[in-house]
Amino acid sequence: MERHMLIITFVNILICYCISEAYELKKANWNWFEGTRKVVYIWINPNCEPDPSAQPPTTQRQAIQNAMSTWCDVETNFVFEYATSSNVEDYTENGQNDFFWYDGQHPEDPSILAETWPWNPYPPDITEIDCAFFDNHVWSTSSTPGEGQYDVESIALHELGHVLGLWDVAPPSSAVMCKVIDAQELKRNLTTDDMNGMKAIYGLVMDEPNCSEIWYIDTSYDITWDYDGVDENVDILLNRFYPSDTWIPIISDILNEGTYDWTPTEPPRPSTCRIRVRSNDNNFVYDDSDANFTIGGYQVTQPSAPGITWLTGEYEYITWLTAGNTGLVNIRINRNYPTGEWDDVALGASDNRSFH
Repeated sequence: MERHMLIITFVNILICYCISEAYELKKANWNWFEGTRKVVYIWINPNCEPDPSAQPPTTQRQAIQNAMSTWCDVETNFVFEYATSSNVEDYTENGQNDFFWYDGQHPEDPSILAETWPWNPYPPDITEIDCAFFDNHVWSTSSTPGEGQYDVESIALHELGHVLGLWDVAPPSSAVMCKVIDAQELKRNLTTDDMNGMKAIYGLVMDEPNCSEIWYIDTSYDITWDYDGVDENVDILLNRFYPSDTWIPIISDILNEGTYDWTPTEPPRPSTCRIRVRSNDNNFVYDDSDANFTIGGYQVTQPSAPGITWLTGEYEYITWLTAGNTGLVNIRINRNYPTGEWDDVALGASDNRSFH
């Protein structure tokens, strides 16, 4: 019986992150995608060669779509969707994720059945992939492939696992992600190991804050998330100027219980903040807020620097930034901070970020 290997090629990525003996994760995935579900679209160019069990070409397109649906049935925040047919016949950086049949054999190893190729070789963000099925092999979409034939749906299910971020599993293994498969063998159903691997990447799902909320300084809020399949402790991080700012830890290495009580601190930031919940053991397993939220409050900008002198009887401008606040403001002064008392300067002033 023939026994051939499936392969995934990742330029400059030679070491995988091993979670357990049951499944392995790549150091690149689609978690950077915004949205409660990470939607990855697939274009398909079915085989047009006269393989005896793979005609008409629509049967091969359907076989790949069946494999996409199988992964989508796992309850995570990731989903494949069929885009449309394509005429791509070779690796092409064209802004779409193409599945196609390559006319001939793999240029380096004729035993290779299929290969998944990423166009962004640097983790953690996959931006585009191509998947080639090599036509020196005989392909089948039948429920009983003939001698020497390879099942399209089984191979597609394996390659789609690479697309979503899973690595090969060494034999012996019944998992779809096992890196070898026999001719005539069917692997059209995911094992528990396969599903747990997918959940380990896409099981963290931010709940709150997840849209355009206003969270006020010095007020307590619950950061919440779902964590199906992710058993490790988590880190919670804040980005005040998403996406250009850095992620600053709010708290690290806490129990993954799906909730954390947090009180926002200064400075206020209007509509530029996001929160990330991330596996403490693997920085490439995380989820972010789907939309920016506001940290509401005030920040005095004048006077703000040490050593400023304001003379009695002279007019000076008090200025401030405001975020997520409406209505009037009260302005007070403390002449012996932090031990002195706060005296009123103006009560019920307009919140126009300036007072003279």
